Amino acid sequence: MNIDETFDKIDGDLREIAQGKYHHPVCHCLPGAINYIGVNGGDIKKVLTTHVLNENIEAENLKSIAHMLLKVPIAEHKLAGLMIVAEKFPLFMSDVEILDFAENLYAGNFMGDWNINDRFSERVLAPLIDRSDKDALARLDFWSQSHDPMMARASLGGFVRAKSFSEKLEQVFAISATLIKKEEKFVKTIVGTVMSLAFPLCEERVVAFLKENSAFLIKEVIASSLKNMEKSQAKRIKKEINL
Repeated sequence: MNIDETFDKIDGDLREIAQGKYHHPVCHCLPGAINYIGVNGGDIKKVLTTHVLNENIEAENLKSIAHMLLKVPIAEHKLAGLMIVAEKFPLFMSDVEILDFAENLYAGNFMGDWNINDRFSERVLAPLIDRSDKDALARLDFWSQSHDPMMARASLGGFVRAKSFSEKLEQVFAISATLIKKEEKFVKTIVGTVMSLAFPLCEERVVAFLKENSAFLIKEVIASSLKNMEKSQAKRIKKEINL
């Protein structure tokens, strides 16, 4: 198989069906948003199904194609690369090896922007968290310490869509305690997201967490953490936390 030819076919098809350059509505106002050429997720999947997903491609070639796509500074190409990682890599790589691959992406600054980073968390990390052993999960603790804000956010982002969220609360709170102290706004905001998910499961623990870390909270974290509560309840908790 010629991986360069396969890459060129994927690249050509994506560009051919593109609807024109635009920024994804979720991230157009975020710092560092990259170029979006206008191909929706369904069409990206169709292109990959034609050239990769239904083909019998050797593992090393799949890794190369995914890496080539993720290096392109266009969002749709990166999303195509992530689809390959999500759907094919678990068939021939351990979860630790998948995380190794991801660390190389972060080291090369190939994750793109905050939106792509969150899609990685959703499509790759969430199912990985659900099936992983302690060694892979421990790697996320290491990621939370990273100076790379995208890697740090991803250390918690995968738990948002994880089916096993309620079983992983100890790790969720431990990583949250690390991230809330970081300076980057978009690292902090993911803490608010998981706190809103944790609140129905352990209200007192969420309130205690907010109290303990009140000095590090920003308005977006407070709003997100309390969004699933009744207004009177949220008002009461804000008063308890002195916000």
